[in-house]
Amino acid sequence: MTDWDKLTDLKKWIKQSKPNVNVKSLCSGSDKKINEYMEDITDLVSLKELYIYNSKLEYIPNSIFKLINLENISLRANHIKIIPENLCQLVNLKYLSLPFNKIEQIPINLHCLINLTELDLEKNEIVYICESLFELKNLVKLNLSYNKIKLLSNKISQLDKLESLDLESNKLTEIPNEINLLVKLQKINLKNNKILSIPNSFYDLFHLESVELSGNKITCIDDDIYKLSKLKIIDLSNNKIKSLPDNIYTIKNLTSLILNNNLLTDISIQIGLLDKLCYLNIKSNKIIILPKSIVKCENLIQFYYDEDLIELNPIREQYVN
Repeated sequence: MTDWDKLTDLKKWIKQSKPNVNVKSLCSGSDKKINEYMEDITDLVSLKELYIYNSKLEYIPNSIFKLINLENISLRANHIKIIPENLCQLVNLKYLSLPFNKIEQIPINLHCLINLTELDLEKNEIVYICESLFELKNLVKLNLSYNKIKLLSNKISQLDKLESLDLESNKLTEIPNEINLLVKLQKINLKNNKILSIPNSFYDLFHLESVELSGNKITCIDDDIYKLSKLKIIDLSNNKIKSLPDNIYTIKNLTSLILNNNLLTDISIQIGLLDKLCYLNIKSNKIIILPKSIVKCENLIQFYYDEDLIELNPIREQYVN
């Protein structure tokens, strides 16, 4: 990777290097105004990766759209407000990362990026997900966390190759029933939204390994949770859950169970079945005692609880904060 911050004159460097210039990756990270340098990169026809971060870039220059061999673009932490429609010219693009900008809209022709597998638009000002995004048939990883999105369309189901979906810290109130059509989904993060319930179809996401639902308004978990047999991590903290179905303790692959700040009154004796469990957090509930079967969780090395609970617990000697 060539770091152009270390080049005193990018234009001169390119001119002297031609016709032998064959740069594959170019990176810049500084506070300087970079727009004036962007026209100089158009001769880097072999460029496949472009990284510009913390550079006060206010827009995506047209010069970038002439680099038709680009596969990876990261313009993290700039001042970009608009994704221009010219972006569709970069048909070889596989990775597009524009987090920590000021983007408000997704372009209507985004679907033209037919080879895109990863899209990161974290921490922008997006309110609405346009339908063009749902036509990115090869998308594997989607990050729209920390935006202002109120509705997740049922057309999310069209992204049937998606493996990771991150919508943390938006304004969602529900999960669409069609979520179960994301048959390859392994990770889903819906923390810090306003979700009231989990649809039954959610429990048909058989490949899920990580579910993060902390900071919502969920009151119950369905018995069908046992279907998520590949789950390793489940975060249900900061909700309004009063009880858990015993079926949750049949998920043998669970390593992290995060339940703090709910309304739970007990933990089932079945917790002893979770022999792979290494992290358990039950702080700030209404639990007054633990079942003795918890000693069967032999891999439990991080256990967070309320001190008054342990004072009444006959196995308190085994777990000390």
